[in-house]
Amino acid sequence: MKKAFVPIISILMIFLVYGCTEKIDIKLDSTYIRLIVDARITTDTTKQTVILTKTASYYDNSAPIPVTGAVITIDDGTNTISFAENPLNPGVYETPNNVYGVVGKIYNLTIKNVDVQNTGVKQVYNATTTIYPPVKLDSVQAVYNIKRDNYRLYTFFKDPPEKNFYVFDVYKNGVLQTDSLNEVRFFNDALINGNYIYGLPIGRFVNPSDSLGDFGKKYSLLTVELRSVSEDYYNFLVGVQAAMAPQIPLFSGPPANVKGNINNGAFGFFLGYSSTRVSMYVLRQ
Repeated sequence: MKKAFVPIISILMIFLVYGCTEKIDIKLDSTYIRLIVDARITTDTTKQTVILTKTASYYDNSAPIPVTGAVITIDDGTNTISFAENPLNPGVYETPNNVYGVVGKIYNLTIKNVDVQNTGVKQVYNATTTIYPPVKLDSVQAVYNIKRDNYRLYTFFKDPPEKNFYVFDVYKNGVLQTDSLNEVRFFNDALINGNYIYGLPIGRFVNPSDSLGDFGKKYSLLTVELRSVSEDYYNFLVGVQAAMAPQIPLFSGPPANVKGNINNGAFGFFLGYSSTRVSMYVLRQ
């Protein structure tokens, strides 16, 4: 399951996903349309993906509209990677499955042949990201809470001496559970820089009920992924989750837009990251 940005011009983003400090005050009428970008490049050898959709009114509950026919490339100054639109999934653009990003490299995203306003004028969008070194996730502990009938997850790893920003994703039997931005857990090392992290809580995991084992036992394969991301992406997530929080007063207007790192007025984020993972089996209590 791909992580999706949920429009907050619905208004946040469809992915997945996300930090500049600038906030744009947008009058949300039915004619105001912007491009939403969910683009990623990771050190995993896999299909790298870009998802393009259009914004909608904050009060529009219809499904996001995919943006088709775009021409998309990523380059590192030497090599260029081209994306092809998935014929079975409009608006989703993919590389071949043998593509991977390299730690330390700066990647440039270019999106062409896009006209979300239907003016006949094709627009070009750009963004840049850097892939930071991975941090080894040593172990994960799942502690059962009998009152809530769920598990609390704790992570253990050594934080490097440099400034670092982390995102945690949780998979159950290979299916992403933190598949929307308001469920993602993220963390910076400002208070513990360079120390060993003993039991950082990253959320809860529902008591498993999947019958995967022999003898009728119920358990789940739980995988936690620790991603090393940029400070801009960390700030983007902070803004997204703040905008998704309940508004005070109750009947206040729609939240302000969260600006990512895509230029030319688009929303969303181009994210590069490295990651490490730990898996464990969790029995039903």
